[in-house]
Amino acid sequence: MSTKNNEEFLIKRFSRDLEVLEEIDEEKIAQLSDDEYREILQLAKKLTKIDFSGESKAREVLKEKLISNIEKSKEQSNQSHQELAEEELDCVAGGFNRDQENPLQDNEPKI
Repeated sequence: MSTKNNEEFLIKRFSRDLEVLEEIDEEKIAQLSDDEYREILQLAKKLTKIDFSGESKAREVLKEKLISNIEKSKEQSNQSHQELAEEELDCVAGGFNRDQENPLQDNEPKI
């Protein structure tokens, strides 16, 4: 079976399973051989049980967790962009900008 046909089959299967998800027993899901598909269906099953109504705290808790995760990701991204590589630090500490193609060339300023 080609990759495209396999993907189409999985999409149709997942769509069909979502339509009857409430009727599918969790034990039956746990017995699926495809680990990734099993995890996706288990997550979908859990999501169907969460009360996202206005009175439910689950909605707010989930929102706070998502916001927190997004903020942490942004902080990590900013930190990684702000840090200098080891070689860049060596050049800054040494006060020169080494030419990678000619590392032994004289780095004295030309007047």
